[in-house]
Amino acid sequence: MLKHDNPEEIDAAREGRFAPLTFSKRDGLLYMHNGDEWDSTFGCMVLRHPAFLWMEYPQKMMSWMLFAERFYEQPRLIAQLGLGAGALARFCHARFPLARIEAVEINPAVIDACREMFRMPPEGERLGIIEADAMDYVSAQERRASIDILQVDLYLSERDGPAGQGRAFYRACCESLAADGMMTINIFGPNLAALTRQNLQWLSELFDAVLLLPCETNNVLICFKRAPVIDMQQLKMKAAALEASTAMPASSWAFFRHGGEAPNCEKALELEAVI
Repeated sequence: MLKHDNPEEIDAAREGRFAPLTFSKRDGLLYMHNGDEWDSTFGCMVLRHPAFLWMEYPQKMMSWMLFAERFYEQPRLIAQLGLGAGALARFCHARFPLARIEAVEINPAVIDACREMFRMPPEGERLGIIEADAMDYVSAQERRASIDILQVDLYLSERDGPAGQGRAFYRACCESLAADGMMTINIFGPNLAALTRQNLQWLSELFDAVLLLPCETNNVLICFKRAPVIDMQQLKMKAAALEASTAMPASSWAFFRHGGEAPNCEKALELEAVI
């Protein structure tokens, strides 16, 4: 098990399957790093406010909240594929007290670190941390049409795109979502534009609508099993309310439709550029 007394450099590798984890603490933040040649950052936690989302892309992974009218206050099941430093799971656990949060992570060392160092809430009826392959999780028969929100952040040390991607994986994700379900995906890699285009192509074949939310070094895609009806004024009001309640800069988020033209009338979203 991991020790708490020296989080600066801790080898958290287990079973030799993954690069060792390292940790750093600075400016009131605790970071988790993948101990590869790039020393990739898996995520961080604000030590005095563990449920706060500090980094830009996890904040934008929560942008589905702007479109969740049908279960805005309380989605029933929020699933997180890829635990990282646990930021999204902690935020969702604090924000949605009636929802069950399930976080799926294949690396047992990441799970150990989150439990011991990153102040994960107690596991039980409201929170489950599951050591499993993401594809196995979403393709299980009992998950079919059961997940309201699916948040996908799957990366290995190669950093050449999501570890979970492609038609088969995204089809399983889509089928695991409830009728009004939504999925957010973190897209990151060395050729971000090409990677984003490829993932948009796969996702647009399966989902009713897909929106792109650019970040500084990556992109977040929001996928809708059923396309929302968007009122821009109402969306601005929701963004302002979300910003006031979470301190996330939702009013500045810019959304883009997939492609220059809507593929057909049913998929058309009147969301040309920015909120």
